[in-house]
Amino acid sequence: MAIRVLLVDDHPVVLRGLRALLGREPGLEIVGEALDGESAVRAARELAPDIVVTDISMPGLDGIEVTRQILQNAPRTRVVVLSMEADRLTMAEAFQAGASAYVSKCGPPEEIVSAVRAVAAGQTYVTPPSSLVSQRNEILTKQAVREGLTPLER
Repeated sequence: MAIRVLLVDDHPVVLRGLRALLGREPGLEIVGEALDGESAVRAARELAPDIVVTDISMPGLDGIEVTRQILQNAPRTRVVVLSMEADRLTMAEAFQAGASAYVSKCGPPEEIVSAVRAVAAGQTYVTPPSSLVSQRNEILTKQAVREGLTPLER
């Protein structure tokens, strides 16, 4: 029996990429897509997916609230949160809301597949910490350059 997946992101190009990536995986079935949080909650109620893959940052209901609301209605559904944020606070909020996985959008596409499969197997998945640290360092370095700090100050 295929793992039923609902995709949620407010960027159509990202949805198309997720569909292309996950749709070609054996044993995964994309049952629907949503472009915003409210549509995601409705779609989850109607489609009863096994897994919801959602962006964390969306207008209206963000991915954290989407996770809360979906799990209130369907506690057996598992949620994989995708994020550009590499900070621990955002990750902690996602897990407190009930997410089963937290994946960086900056990582390799195969990581999303690994997260979905891990969650389907009842596991928790987190983007490897080294990836989060390197993303954070890259962001801080870019900020330092923009702010005009000297190399010694950085």
